[in-house]
Amino acid sequence: MNRLTFSEPKEYQFNGRKIWESARSQHDQRSIGAFKLKTAKQDFYMYDLCDFYKGYYDNRVTLRKNERLFRYETETTKIGGMMPLIKVNLRTGLVYFLRDLYADDYQFNTVSEKPVWIDIHADFNIF
Repeated sequence: MNRLTFSEPKEYQFNGRKIWESARSQHDQRSIGAFKLKTAKQDFYMYDLCDFYKGYYDNRVTLRKNERLFRYETETTKIGGMMPLIKVNLRTGLVYFLRDLYADDYQFNTVSEKPVWIDIHADFNIF
């Protein structure tokens, strides 16, 4: 079974809706996907970057082919008011976390996390 799936949200249908489709960030932004790690007890909800931040991180973060930046939120980071960056490979479904959340150089771990499952909105399917 492939851990990476792309879903078409069911906007006007409650039956069969995935939990991440109704998740909202602390800034009232709609979730575009979610993933689960073996080591975590909670789901990670993913949010797209706004145009300003896409331009800001273009020069500061090196992305390889098929990779894209997102912000994520869990129940714990929501309490702390944080929405850290993650890098996701949209072909393999691997997730890369920042080495240091408070550093200004935006260096990501070289070792990826392999989610149990990752589900992303179909609009982000680049294949």
